[in-house]
Amino acid sequence: MSSNPDQPSVDAALEDEMSGPVTYERRGLAGIVTLASTADRNAISLAMIGEVKAAVQRAYDDEDVRYVVLTHTGNTFCAGADLREQKGFGATPEHLQVRRGLELGDLFSLLLAGPKPVVGAVYGHVRAGGTGLVAACDVVFAGPEASFAMTEVRIGAAPTVTVAVLEERLTPRAMAELSMRGNVIDAAEAQRVGLITRVVPDVDEALDSFAADLQAAGPSGLEAAKGLANRRVVDNVARRTPELAVLSARLFMAAEAQAGMRAFLRHEPAPWVPQD
Repeated sequence: MSSNPDQPSVDAALEDEMSGPVTYERRGLAGIVTLASTADRNAISLAMIGEVKAAVQRAYDDEDVRYVVLTHTGNTFCAGADLREQKGFGATPEHLQVRRGLELGDLFSLLLAGPKPVVGAVYGHVRAGGTGLVAACDVVFAGPEASFAMTEVRIGAAPTVTVAVLEERLTPRAMAELSMRGNVIDAAEAQRVGLITRVVPDVDEALDSFAADLQAAGPSGLEAAKGLANRRVVDNVARRTPELAVLSARLFMAAEAQAGMRAFLRHEPAPWVPQD
């Protein structure tokens, strides 16, 4: 089974369900949710969060779907927050800023606490809040060309709502270094620190192997196994999201982050970066 939309399957069971920035289709036993807004590198906006939630819920509700694949088109899985939306939020009340963080936390909860496994299929770059989406998947296969970075500090902000998931997946030392440096790591390093399950030469082959094993698993047993595996991270997301959403709003509304976002969108160095 090929889950990459750039490599369409000839499976006769393929059914198109949704189209747009986020697409959904059923392909055999899989419900495939695809981030397909390549123009903005699949940036996380309120609209995108809502569409992913709707697509994932559709997969959960379909009795013929045994597992969900979260994947992407283009060379970027997710670039993180939609900075144009966030920059506009700088002039809006704090409670509207907080809403986005709460909605993102709800999406993480849906992925982690749902009744079916969610498998991330990553073929490209993952940045900032996108690492939270990856971490909220139960299993993640990434190709050797994939790369990952928690880049929020480089625009004067910090990882916030994503921390509720990331701190349960990453080693503590990796969490500290990656969140403070904002540096890029490859898929092999992402596997080593716990962000992904496995770097594989062929993501589609890995998905096929995973799907074959799932066919032997009882649906109720599978749901119970997922619940047990994710109990701590589900609890952490529920407990920490409200405070982290408030912190996110305050950071993005602050003058430093507003200046950092302006510089980023203009392809200029941030004001605090030393100039030669």
